[in-house]
Amino acid sequence: MLIPYPSSNEAVERISNRYFDRKKPFNSGKKIFFPDVILWESIKEFLENLDEEDTVYFISNNHNDFAEDDKKTLHSDFFSDIPVLLENNVKLLNDLKAFFEHVDENDQHLIDLQIRIGSEGFDKEMECFLESSDEITEFLQNTLINKTFESEYYEGWGDNPYIDWINLEHVEAGFSESENGILEFEVILGVSFDIVTKSPVYERGIDDYDEEYLSKSTSRTFTLTGEVEYKFKDNEFRNMRNLRCVSR
Repeated sequence: MLIPYPSSNEAVERISNRYFDRKKPFNSGKKIFFPDVILWESIKEFLENLDEEDTVYFISNNHNDFAEDDKKTLHSDFFSDIPVLLENNVKLLNDLKAFFEHVDENDQHLIDLQIRIGSEGFDKEMECFLESSDEITEFLQNTLINKTFESEYYEGWGDNPYIDWINLEHVEAGFSESENGILEFEVILGVSFDIVTKSPVYERGIDDYDEEYLSKSTSRTFTLTGEVEYKFKDNEFRNMRNLRCVSR
């Protein structure tokens, strides 16, 4: 994932205090050090929401600004910013080669999936998969048929949904119990469907759907969230679950 710039109101004060206290990276002797301290403040804010079992790999060969003399350990000036419980969760590594030596196969799969999410064309590929999914169409059918909608002249339930358009708003990678990837997603859907109700003038005994029911076409926008499994071996999406849908 990409860590955002520091956003807390205290960030400027912390940076100023670090400068006047001559704490790393401000005591490195170079003139341009603000990018380094902003980088560290971003990491520090990210660590505030870190679970104890998580690990952050800080990859940098800038030993002068971030490392102890052994060039392998994060400088003590930075550990003073980290809660004691998380001190062992931050690893300083010199390069990507060292990083890949630390991670196991599952971590590597997750990294590959996160890179895949950020690649060109991924959003469109996932949108096409979701739009053509029978699982989503069936879910929408079951959702609409149990809701009440208003048309111009009457109210009724929804039926026969069709996805007109889809926009992927958010996607995040994780793991399933089967060790395949799990993508948590949120999409905005434009959906056409019929509002259906019983005809008030229908005469019993007439076996004609068009006579028994009134139907009016409409379109609405929905937010759909859920999870889809990503099979690493075949690089394909499959098996959706935990679908939820709300009208916008």
